[in-house]
Amino acid sequence: MRLTMTLTQKWKMRHRTKANNLCFSMIVLVFLSLVNVPLYAQHHHASIPAADWVFTVDKELVMIGDVITVTFEAPLEEGIHIYSSDFDPSCGPLVSELVMLEDPSFAMEGRFNSHGAETHFDDIFKCEIKYFSDKAVFTQMFKIMDINPSISGTMYYQMCDDETCVGHKYNFDLSGSFEVSDATGEPETKSIPESGNK
Repeated sequence: MRLTMTLTQKWKMRHRTKANNLCFSMIVLVFLSLVNVPLYAQHHHASIPAADWVFTVDKELVMIGDVITVTFEAPLEEGIHIYSSDFDPSCGPLVSELVMLEDPSFAMEGRFNSHGAETHFDDIFKCEIKYFSDKAVFTQMFKIMDINPSISGTMYYQMCDDETCVGHKYNFDLSGSFEVSDATGEPETKSIPESGNK
């Protein structure tokens, strides 16, 4: 009887050990899977770097009340595209948009416009979308309301290839890119700040 109890105890102990090992292995697998998800996402996020944006202003010298047009341009590598600003935002892809820091020294005029975007019917979203595949070009007009205008903001846009899409933003500041004349006709000159991608 004592020998039977001993064997039974050994059998229970052996199976309890196997169950514990199996449970530990499952915990390790779950942990590794959770660690790999953000690493995978970071890898794909880094696979499409932000676009190299530049902006130009159509006037070098303006008066209070004048309207300037700012053009934003970025070249695109082969296989990469950026969605435009002028298709139905409820379709699915992220529409490019311009968000300004509000200031009484300027006023936005008109819409944030896309130029040269291609129109395609998307089989996944089942709607027409527009995007740039060679060079992205946007324009926005601003009315100058003060001799010292503070015009800055952020462009939000989405870049995609055949496998993934990544959202990016471009911070910009127009200070120093043009001059505003005062009441005597003397221009107000500003230093040129830095602008860049995030």
